[in-house]
Amino acid sequence: MVEREHIKPRSRGVRWVLITIVSLLVIVVGAGAVAVQQRLVLADWVIGEAARHFGFDEVRYKLSRLEIDGATVRDISLGPELRLGVVDVGYSLSRLMEGRIDRITVSDGDIDISTPDDGAIGKIRALSQSGADTRSPAPPLVLPDITVQNVKIHGTIDSATLAVEIDADLKPDLSGAFSLAGTASYRLPNRLMSVKNLTINGQLASGGTSGDLTLKNATLTDQSAVNWFPPLRVSGKGRYANSNVTFSILAADLKNRLSTTVVGDAELTARSATAKITIPNVSFSTDGLQPGDLSPLARLPIPVKGTISGSATLSWQNDRPAVKADIRLSGGGVTVDKSSLKGMQARITAQWPTADNRARIAVHVPHAVARHEGMPFRIRSTAATAMIDPATEKIQFSLPILQFSHMAATPLFAPLRLRGRGDLTGGRLGFNLSAFLDVPALSQNLVNVTGQHRLDDGSGRASVKIPELNFAPGVLEPADIASALALLQKVTGQVSGQSDLSWSPSGYSASGRLRLSDLALATDTLSVRGITTDLQLSSLLPPRTASPQTVKAARISSGVVLENPHITFSIADASKDAPPVVIIHKIAAEFIGGNISISELRADPEATTHRFTLDLDNLDLQQVFALVELEGVSGTGKLSGKIPLSITGDDVVISDGQLTSSAPGILRFRSAKARQALAGGGEQVDLLLRVLDDFHYNRLSLKIGRKSSGAAHLGLHLGGHNPAIKDGHAFNLNINLQGNVDRLLATVLEGYRLSDRAIRATVGAGQK
Repeated sequence: MVEREHIKPRSRGVRWVLITIVSLLVIVVGAGAVAVQQRLVLADWVIGEAARHFGFDEVRYKLSRLEIDGATVRDISLGPELRLGVVDVGYSLSRLMEGRIDRITVSDGDIDISTPDDGAIGKIRALSQSGADTRSPAPPLVLPDITVQNVKIHGTIDSATLAVEIDADLKPDLSGAFSLAGTASYRLPNRLMSVKNLTINGQLASGGTSGDLTLKNATLTDQSAVNWFPPLRVSGKGRYANSNVTFSILAADLKNRLSTTVVGDAELTARSATAKITIPNVSFSTDGLQPGDLSPLARLPIPVKGTISGSATLSWQNDRPAVKADIRLSGGGVTVDKSSLKGMQARITAQWPTADNRARIAVHVPHAVARHEGMPFRIRSTAATAMIDPATEKIQFSLPILQFSHMAATPLFAPLRLRGRGDLTGGRLGFNLSAFLDVPALSQNLVNVTGQHRLDDGSGRASVKIPELNFAPGVLEPADIASALALLQKVTGQVSGQSDLSWSPSGYSASGRLRLSDLALATDTLSVRGITTDLQLSSLLPPRTASPQTVKAARISSGVVLENPHITFSIADASKDAPPVVIIHKIAAEFIGGNISISELRADPEATTHRFTLDLDNLDLQQVFALVELEGVSGTGKLSGKIPLSITGDDVVISDGQLTSSAPGILRFRSAKARQALAGGGEQVDLLLRVLDDFHYNRLSLKIGRKSSGAAHLGLHLGGHNPAIKDGHAFNLNINLQGNVDRLLATVLEGYRLSDRAIRATVGAGQK
C-alpha cells in the first residue's frame, strides 16, 4: 500500500481523478432510469470540468463506455504533444467508495517530449512538483494495477533525440516490469551518434524508485562522413536507484573483430555520467584485421601488424562529454617491398576536450628497428602529437623529436634528429619536416621538406630543400654527415639544393637543383678547389636535363695538374626499361701549357668498359717530356694530337696515341744514363748521340701505346738536323723510349672513377 504522504507530488492529481470518478458514479447510480446517452453526456461534462480545473483547456476525448464496473475513454488529446488512444479504468463500487481503483490500462499513446516545460507535458510536470494540497485532509490512497501498451515517446531535447515504444505492467506498489524499443541519437559538434534496435527491459522494485535494466543487442553507429568507429553491437545490464544508474555494457563490432567492456554510472538529476572502457588485446595482421577496419581515422596506406590494449574513460557533465584514453602497442611492424619496421613499442594517449576545446592525441615510440635491404636502422625517442578541432575538423600534427640512426660498425650516415609539423584541413594534408645532425655540438640542419597531399584525389606536392651547408675543417665536415665521406678531406665551401616533387594516382614527377660554391676537397690521390655549379635537372625520376649543364673548378691535382677544368653534359631520355643516357658534350682543362679535352662521350652506366679519346692541343714539349719522365730529354715546341683510351675497372689501354709538333723546334737528348748504356755501341750510335745533343727538328711526333695490364711504350719520330753535325745534314730518326705515363693515366683514371660513380649513383637512383 502506498499512502498519501508517500506520494505527495502526485496526490493532488489523483484526488481530482477520484473526484471525477465519484461524480461519474453518482451520475450512474442516481440516474438509473435515464438513457445511456444522457449518462455519457453528464459524465463527459464532469470530466471536462475536472480537466479545465487543472488548466488543460484544449482537452479532447471521447467517453465511449461508462459502466458500474469501469469506463473507457478514447482519442484523448491534452494538446499536440500528448495524445492517448485508449484509457480503460476498472473499479468496483465498494472499492471506489474507499478511494480505490482496481486497474488502469493506457494504450496506443503518442507523447512528444521535445518541449518538456511547455504545453500539456509542462502542466503535468508542474502539477507533480507543486506538492500536496493541505487545505483539506486526504484519505490514504492505494494505486491500482497499471498497464501501459504501445505508448510512443519521442522528441528532441538539447542534443538528444529519442523515439521509443513503451510497454509496462505495474503493481499498486509500483513494482513490475517494463520494456521499451526504438531508436535514439545524440549530436556532437559535426558528428551524429545513433542507436538503432534499442531494446531495454526493466524490472522495478517496490516504490518504483529502483530496479534492474537489461540492454539487448542495440546497434551504435557514428553517422558522420568520417566516422570514429565502425557500427557496434551493444548489450549489457544496469541498475538504477532514484536518479542514479550503474551499468556494465559489452560492445563489439558487427564482425566480432573487436570486443570491449564499458562500466560506469550516471546521475540523471545532475546530468552527469562516468564510464571506463577496457580494450582487451586486439591483434592486427598483414592479411587480417587492420586499424582502418575499426576506424577510418586509423586507416593506413599499408598493412601493419601488432597488438593493442588499453583503456579509456568517458565523462559527461551538463551535456559536455570528455574522453581520456591510454593505449599500448606491442610488436608493431610493417613491411613494404625491401623495407620493414619491426618490434615497435608505442604508447598512445588521448584527451578531449583540452583547455581550447580540441582533442589531443600523443604517440611515444621508445624504440623500433627498421630494415632496408637487410640494413638495420634504429628509431627511438619518437614523440608525436595530433590536435583535433571537432568544430572545424582541422587536425594539427607535431613531431618534436625522432632519432634515427644506422646500426652498423661503419654507418652510412651520422645519427639524425627529425622534427616536423602538419595539418589536415578539408581533406588537405600539409606537412613540414626537418632533419638535423644528432650531435649537440653541431645540430646542423641538413634538409627541410614542406608539402601537401589531397586525400580526395591522392595528389600532392612537396619541396625538399638543402639549406646552405658551410664546410670547413673542424666546423662541418663530410664525415660528420656520413662516414663514407671521410675520404673527402679538407673540404671547404658551400653546398645547397632543392627538389620539387608532385604526385597523383597516375604517376609522379620530380625536378632538382644543386648549387656548389667555391667548394674544395681532397682525397689521398686527388685534390680539387674552386668547384662551382648550379645544376638543374628537369626530372629526377628518371634523371633528365632540359639543357646542357656545366660544372667548373679552379684546379684539379692528381699526378698532374689541370687548371680551370670544366665539364658540360646532358641527361637524355632512353628507350623503355633502359637507363637514361648521359652525354658528355665536353670535358676541358688547361694542361701543361696547352689544353686537354674530351668531346661527345656517351656514358653508359651499365657498361663495364668505356672508350673515349683525349684531345691534346698545344702542349709544351718540355713539360710533356717531364710528364712521361724521359730523363735527360728536353726541348722546345708545341704538341697536339689524340690519345684513344679504353678503361675497364682500373685497367687502362692506349691504342695508337699520337702527338705531333705544330711547328719546328729543338730537341736535346743528354741523358748520362743513356750515354753510359750505349757506350761502345759503335760509330753509328756515337753519331746518333751527337746528333740528338742539339737536334733542330722540323717535324716531331710522339706515339704512345699501352696494352692491358702492361707498361706504356713510347715512340719518338723526328725529322731535322743538328747544325754542328755534317754541315746540318738532314736526319729521319725513329727512337723507342722507356717512359712513364702513369701520372697522366692516374689523373685520367681518378677522373673516370669519380664520374663513373656519380653517373651510376644518379642514374641508378632514377631506376629504383
